[in-house]
Order: sequence, then C-alpha cells, then structure tokens
Amino acid sequence: MKLYSYIIVSDDGYAPNPSGDICTLAYCMSKMRRTVQPGDYVVGLAGAEYRKRVAAHWPHYPVIYAMRVTEVAGFAEFHRNPRYRRHRSAIPNAKAQAAKTDRALISTDFIYWGSAGPTLPEDLSSLIKKVPGHLCDFPPETIQAFLRWFERERDRGQGCLGIPFDGLFSDGDNDHRPDARCRPRPKRRACGAMPAPKPRSC
Repeated sequence: MKLYSYIIVSDDGYAPNPSGDICTLAYCMSKMRRTVQPGDYVVGLAGAEYRKRVAAHWPHYPVIYAMRVTEVAGFAEFHRNPRYRRHRSAIPNAKAQAAKTDRALISTDFIYWGSAGPTLPEDLSSLIKKVPGHLCDFPPETIQAFLRWFERERDRGQGCLGIPFDGLFSDGDNDHRPDARCRPRPKRRACGAMPAPKPRSC
C-alpha cells in the first residue's frame, strides 16, 4: 500500500468527483494516476487560493478529500458504465487527460469535505507539496499516522460531507448540488500500512 498527496488548485466537482456513493479522480493528475493501485490512499490538500479564502497559512493546510482507491478503470469502461454517469466530464481537456493516462481512480471508501475540510495535522506536514505534482513513498511512520487520522475522521462521517470551494458539482450532463447524494456513509475498517522509503516526488 502507498500513500499519495497533492495540492488541489481547482475544486469544482470534476476532479475529484464525489457524486453518489463513489469518488473518482479521472481528469487530473495524469502522472499520479499511472501508478496508483487499488488499496493505495490519495489525499488532496487545498491550494493557495483556497487557503486564502479560509485564512489558512503554513503549516495549516485544509484537506479537501482523502480516499482509499478501491478500483481502477480504463476510460472505455469509465464512459460506458452507467455507474459513472455523474462522474464523466465535458470539460475541454477531458479527452487529453484520458489520452495521457487511461486510468480512472475509483473509491467507495472516501471522505470529501470540499470547502469545509479539517486542517492537516502537524505530524502529517510532510504530505504538503508546494509545487505542482505529487508526493509518494512516505516512510512507515507517516503512513501509520495518516491511517490513524483517516480512521478518526471516518468515524466522524464518511462519503460526501461538503460542497466544493467553487460551489457546484459538475458532470457531463449538468451541474448538480450535492444535496441528498452527499450523506455520511457507513464506517469501514482502516487498512494496515506497509513499509515505504523516504518521501519523494514521483
């Protein structure tokens, strides 16, 4: 199991998209999506513009979402399966993203806070990447600390718990507010951690 972290500069409901009882990451972070496998964790932190809105400064980074990846689908399946209808995108660079990396990350074990996320704990500050790209290959103690934090937050509520910083969720058909689709989900047991080397950009 690996842990991936990155900074979100566009939280508009496209990527990630927590509609219904699943969360997907399909139209962003193409390099990261090439290597993420089922069982890995992904956490997205608020970018500079969003931190300004909530008056959050270093080292206080709001967490927009965290998920355990439960499936990986190719875009042919992603666009054919009605399960993902709310997760398909009509944004101009969607096809380009698909061409770069034919992998959509899917999770049924996630927490999406959007603009109402908790602050990343100080003992997880090594997850913060200030420039584009992502971090991975964290040491075992960091992964264990993240899993403990994720389990605590999941005990408070799971699934889609808030709305994006940019206001609306969007899919390929229309804009939609989270309303009834954003409800806490049943608790799940946290996964164990596997040893990993020192964090690096990858």
